[in-house]
Amino acid sequence: MENTYKEEDKTTTGTITSTTNNNNDYNQKDNEKKKKQKMTLKTASKPKLVDAIIVRREKDLNLQKILHDNNPSLQFHRGYVEYNLPALIIIKILQYYWKLSTNHTSPLYSYRDALVLTLINKQFFCVVNEMFISTKLIQKYIDIDEIEEAGDRHPYWHDVFYYDYNGRRRYQSKYNPEYEYSTDRVSIEFGYAHLLKPWCPFKNIVKLKVSTTVMESLMRSTSSIHLQHVLSTVEKLNIVSDQKGSITIQSVKSIGITMYNLRYLKLPFAFSRSHFKVMDVFKSLKKIDFGCFHPDLYTIIPSIEQVYSIKLDIVAIPLSNRNIVTNLGGVCLSKRDYGGCFEFPNLKELAFDRETNINIFTHFRESTLNITYLSIHLKTNLKEWFPIIERLRSIITIHDQCQYSNHENDGLALCNQFKQSLSPTLSRFIITTDKVFDASNYLLDMGYHLSFETTKYHKKPSSLRKLYFNKIK
Repeated sequence: MENTYKEEDKTTTGTITSTTNNNNDYNQKDNEKKKKQKMTLKTASKPKLVDAIIVRREKDLNLQKILHDNNPSLQFHRGYVEYNLPALIIIKILQYYWKLSTNHTSPLYSYRDALVLTLINKQFFCVVNEMFISTKLIQKYIDIDEIEEAGDRHPYWHDVFYYDYNGRRRYQSKYNPEYEYSTDRVSIEFGYAHLLKPWCPFKNIVKLKVSTTVMESLMRSTSSIHLQHVLSTVEKLNIVSDQKGSITIQSVKSIGITMYNLRYLKLPFAFSRSHFKVMDVFKSLKKIDFGCFHPDLYTIIPSIEQVYSIKLDIVAIPLSNRNIVTNLGGVCLSKRDYGGCFEFPNLKELAFDRETNINIFTHFRESTLNITYLSIHLKTNLKEWFPIIERLRSIITIHDQCQYSNHENDGLALCNQFKQSLSPTLSRFIITTDKVFDASNYLLDMGYHLSFETTKYHKKPSSLRKLYFNKIK
């Protein structure tokens, strides 16, 4: 019995071992077969995978091109608009703008951010644009007598305010009494040295407002390649007089050479004949605003299209250059006979001085006067100007240079006169007021509503506002 059991046990063991070896061989062959199938599939699908990647990349490139060409944010840059925004709104706009510029995960996300920007008013978008391309450089001066009276205050210069014993708000400037100053004045520079550094954040300045003294310093530093690059993109230059410095002839020439894209130049003073002689380097200049018109201006710069000056005598504008003139500001017409009527066929904007002769059609030919913008002192001469305005066939905007108050008669007289206006093209009124002026429903009786306003701040509390009233359609 024992021998039989042992033999059967050996037989069973041998059978189990043989079966296990067969299973291992089968599994090994099966694995090799699967590997061969995978290799075959990979070899067969590799060209298809490459083709699919190429097609996907082409689709992404085409989509990016379409989104770039149709980017709605590119439609916002339509000039420069000055607007005061709360800090939170500016931060939010910068967040969307940053996402739009840095998100490269998918063009769909950039397009989504661009659509968000379309919900923001174009004035807001222009402000953001101006933050990156504009800077203001001012240098202040103060006399020694004022410093001695000021006493020990803040180490830097600031425009600060305080309240007097009557509760009224007063403004003053603070200074550093330990500052080493000269015998007649102290110079306080609002740092412009950063423009000379390669790490300067301003790379493409388009609008630049600068004092005469700082302008002189910048022009003496034009040997810096970085500064030349930064100033080469300036298109609008506003030089502010600091009453202590002046622009030299060499600086004027350097401005024209360095800022070769300059289109607008504003000066608070009159140039001498020597200054005008070197202004032939301003090849791209189209608009100029300065203290006194010089008769040689068009001889030196024949491309000027817009001229603003104090008591501008348009007789000095040559006949051959009147066809290109589009804007005239500060025009003062006298009652003398000019020997004929002026013809400016392309003139669109016309601003008159306070002392001008109101009867403009004795000097301008009515058939060729197609202006769309008229700036006058309307409130003080309403009855005289109204029949003139009615004869302007293309007039769209009237800007009253007089300052309006809360007196009811101001708006009432204007409404009574213009609510029966016969001019079908007139659609906008612009008036100047103080900050306490109540503009709600001001010109509603004549069919105009307040559209928006701009504020010009001064050191004094009485800042001025410019109100824009559009015609209700």
